[in-house]
Amino acid sequence: MKIIYVGRLSKEKGILTILKALKIIKNKLKFNFKVYGDGNEKKIVQTKIKLYKIEKVVKLFGHQKNHNKIFKNADLFINASLFEGLPNALVQALNFNVSVICSRSPGGNMEVVKNGKYGQIFSVNSENDLANKIMDLNSNRLFFNKNEKNLHLKKFTEKFSNRKYQVTLSKI
Repeated sequence: MKIIYVGRLSKEKGILTILKALKIIKNKLKFNFKVYGDGNEKKIVQTKIKLYKIEKVVKLFGHQKNHNKIFKNADLFINASLFEGLPNALVQALNFNVSVICSRSPGGNMEVVKNGKYGQIFSVNSENDLANKIMDLNSNRLFFNKNEKNLHLKKFTEKFSNRKYQVTLSKI
């Protein structure tokens, strides 16, 4: 399974929860995990990768501009945020029909995955719950109606947002 994370390497993004979950499943599932992003937690992430003995299956690629290539080659995207605004990478993953697992964090995750209709949800900071969801998803891929999902995702486009702002501003 090809698993990816796209985002900042910072505490609030929950990258360490993902690494702990991968440590739990490392002998149960064949996978590779690619991390696309930079941030102030990079050294800690590198240390944990070695400590958890997952350096053969985890690779850090830094910030990348070509998201098409990143998402096109992925089986699973994980968002483990402690809190989130609009999770752009989560929206991108769904647009590329990549399976997603995200945390039940305050913010936009639940809206984007439509409360679990378009992705698995795990408890914030729970590496055990995340590990179980990864294993479950490996056995039972989530399938959904692509046309229905695409209509849902239109709510997160720039064009849609601009239209909503214009309607709101015209009422003032």
